[in-house]
Formats: sequence, C-alpha cells, structure tokens
Amino acid sequence: MVAKIVGVGLVLWGAVLAFALIVPVLGSLFAAAVLAVTGLLAAGLLYVGLRWLRGESTLGKVLGVLCILVGIAIGIEALSSAVVGLFGVLLLAVKIFVVCAMCYVGWNWFQQGTFSFPQRRM
Repeated sequence: MVAKIVGVGLVLWGAVLAFALIVPVLGSLFAAAVLAVTGLLAAGLLYVGLRWLRGESTLGKVLGVLCILVGIAIGIEALSSAVVGLFGVLLLAVKIFVVCAMCYVGWNWFQQGTFSFPQRRM
C-alpha cells in the first residue's frame, strides 16, 4: 500500500515538474529560432560584403569591408550563443529524462504495489 501511495506521489510530482518544463522547452525553441536568424543574418552580411568588395567602386569596397567585419562579429556572437545553447539544451534534456524516469518508476510502483524497478521480460 505504501508503494502505491509513493508511486502516485512520484507521478503527481513528475506531472508538476513536467508542466513546469513547458516554459523552458518553448524558450529553447524560441532561442533556436533566434540563433538561426542570427546565423542567416551573418551569412547574408558576409555574402553582400564579398559582393561589394569584388565590385569596381571604392565606396563599395569600403562598405564591403565594413559588412564583412560586421558579419564576422555577428557570426562569432552566434557561434558563442550556439555553444552556450548546446549546454542549456543538454541540461534541459537531463531534466526531461529525470522527470520521465520519475513518472515511469512511480507508475510502475503504483501498478505493482512493490518498491521494485521495472525489469525487462525476455
């Protein structure tokens, strides 16, 4: 009986934590979209800068160099954001895994009525 009560508690606690993880997941998706737009902006600036740099006019060459420098700066910022975002996504994945494991074990304890971990049947 105690295992069933603890199992229900784990499932409920896991459900509350899963509900609390909705906002970070949506935030991660938004951050990924912003990172993609930033990367596209950097690539576009580098492309336009190279086109202007290869042109005939002096003003175009100066603007091309400036566009390339801005594109490199935005690209470095996007790359550093991608590295930090990767660690954030890994931490979020660990949190999601823990919540899923908690719900799975709790549900199993509720169904079996014993404190045992699920075993594979061969």
